[in-house]
Amino acid sequence: DDHSQVGGGALPTVELPTAALAVGAVITSTKAGFRLMQEGCERINPTRLLKPPPTDAELAVRQLQEEMEQFHKERESIERQVEQNTRHSQTVAEQCFRDASPEMKRFYRAAGLAPEGNEVERMVLARELNIDETWILPGRVFTANKDGQVGLQPNQQSVWIRGMVPPSAIPLIPKDEKVFAAAREGGVPLEEFPGAIHTTNSWGLRGPEPDCNAALRIMVLGDSFMHGYGVGDDDTAPARLQKHLAGSAQGDVSVLNTAITGTGPRQYVDSFEKFRRSFRPHVVVVGLFSNDFGVGEDVCNGGGARWVQGRHYLRQIWDTCEQEGITCIVAPCYSLNQFKHRKFSYSDRLASELPFVRSDCFCEILPALQKENLRLHQVQRGTETNRSSLVHLEDQGDVHLNAAGNDLCGRELAEHIQLLRQQKASGGHSITAR
Repeated sequence: DDHSQVGGGALPTVELPTAALAVGAVITSTKAGFRLMQEGCERINPTRLLKPPPTDAELAVRQLQEEMEQFHKERESIERQVEQNTRHSQTVAEQCFRDASPEMKRFYRAAGLAPEGNEVERMVLARELNIDETWILPGRVFTANKDGQVGLQPNQQSVWIRGMVPPSAIPLIPKDEKVFAAAREGGVPLEEFPGAIHTTNSWGLRGPEPDCNAALRIMVLGDSFMHGYGVGDDDTAPARLQKHLAGSAQGDVSVLNTAITGTGPRQYVDSFEKFRRSFRPHVVVVGLFSNDFGVGEDVCNGGGARWVQGRHYLRQIWDTCEQEGITCIVAPCYSLNQFKHRKFSYSDRLASELPFVRSDCFCEILPALQKENLRLHQVQRGTETNRSSLVHLEDQGDVHLNAAGNDLCGRELAEHIQLLRQQKASGGHSITAR
């Protein structure tokens, strides 16, 4: 018989599995079986048979390499989308300005939303907000570096407006009567959120001046939910956190709110690195909303998320905190839809996608939000009111937490931090002051 044929088929050109050779050994009584055994032995790489399975460390390195490859592919995709969105936003802003009436143009200039003019009048193009979007923002309120990373103008007072301020993506404008007068002349209906004053300190962050010598220093990273969308300075979640801790902690407490609406994990790393050496936090709280990883509900439902991107940046924060003895707390943030429907949560998904975060470092506020929302609806039963008292404007699509919702969030965070402090006092892992 032709030795290249066994049972009428061509002999495989790949290495034969060990199991196949064993079968060949059984049938060596036939000529074809003997030749199968002989050729298989010639093809086997002995070193491969003797090589031990990969160690956990080798598997970890291999996994890291694969994840970095995926990270860079995602980065390339995001950067292409950002470039496209930036060109589109620039075109939209220029078109809006060209088509505007003289009165409307005066409003754009007064608010810092003009695509042309001096430094005070010009808008800001902030890149990579909500992962790959480019937003138009008032230059009198916001800043952007050469990479388009957004910041806040220092020592400024602004006000939150109901609805959008065309063409800005964030309804936050300078608290300046000239801006409101120009808006009235231009026919722009500006309605302030009651008491929603937005004040920045000399660091270009929302809130009071930080106390870098306080006994307990907490840095908060996040987007609009930690920034305090639509609420006053004293009613943000970080401000309420400080208030709740002040009555129970020993010594002074200072909470640094670095959150900015629309930002995500990439900027959380930038803010962390920018301020951590000056502020020297004992605790870092990272507020994570589902759109930090893609389209909000898609993320919760297992859809197209960019977990590799978020995980890459959050791992940098976590690792630095571990190295420097800083307690890092991850706090999932929720909109109305996510706590109104009890089945809707992405905290389990977060835990599986961020395996490096210890379970005691997740601060889960969802049960408290659901319980309070249910209580409020029971109180309202039989009345004309049929909306949540924890968000701004449920019927108009604004589902950010209001002052009451932020107070509950701040309280839950304060209790979690106190629990970790007690754990430390009893010898467990917890907050380490430096």
